[in-house]
Amino acid sequence: MSDRTLVVLATLDTKGKEAEYLRQQLQRLGDRALVVDVGVVGEPGAGADITREEVAEAGGQPLA
Repeated sequence: MSDRTLVVLATLDTKGKEAEYLRQQLQRLGDRALVVDVGVVGEPGAGADITREEVAEAGGQPLA
């Protein structure tokens, strides 16, 4: 297992399946994938390590 963590920024409301596939492939190669959801429209199509709500809060704004 690698010590690398790769960040995957994705709009999980429209690209959830693709982000999950990328996470699985990176893990298969021995890296850790940290998925950050930057979507704001629909419901997430995959799980995120850092949610859209957390991203908005870190930016000083509510998601709404």
